[in-house]
Amino acid sequence: MLARLKTIVFSALALAVGLASGAGAEPVKIRIAWVVTPAALPPILFAHEGIAPHLGKSYTFEPINITASPQHITAIAAGEPVTIFGDGGQSRDFTYIANVVEANLAAAEAEGANGRIFNIAAGEPHSVDHLVETIGRLLDKPVERRDEDPRPGDIRDSYADIGAARDTLGWEPRVGFEDGLRLTAEALLA
Repeated sequence: MLARLKTIVFSALALAVGLASGAGAEPVKIRIAWVVTPAALPPILFAHEGIAPHLGKSYTFEPINITASPQHITAIAAGEPVTIFGDGGQSRDFTYIANVVEANLAAAEAEGANGRIFNIAAGEPHSVDHLVETIGRLLDKPVERRDEDPRPGDIRDSYADIGAARDTLGWEPRVGFEDGLRLTAEALLA
């Protein structure tokens, strides 16, 4: 099997996340290690030298849940309040999963991608307020907010420079913010 293997695309979130959140959530212990030896794999699109010092070490992360879009969609559809941590002005670069899949496929085929790291996102920030307002408009439902204090460690603004993915992979996100939310809502509420 490994003899036919040409490329591995390692894809991960920019954040270490878990499935639980809030008071009493169990910390998650993560051990970073090679699954197979690097020599066993011909060309690899993996990470970069920044990973090497962390191999074999263990880290503990407090899990948070960042699946904001599905949680907000189902809450708004059910007429329940949505939890907003902070003032809602914090921004994120929300992207639809099909964009990520297409970028991974492009990375597996692209010349010059080996050993490189690419940001895969929409390349444009949207505030959490804009996210929930857009979901409410798409579902034709009012949005009831439940404001909470900002989560410890949450960054204010996060969006990706996707220039390297454009240049090297020839990749562009095809599904925009609003269309991605609409498609996600259709799948979740079907």
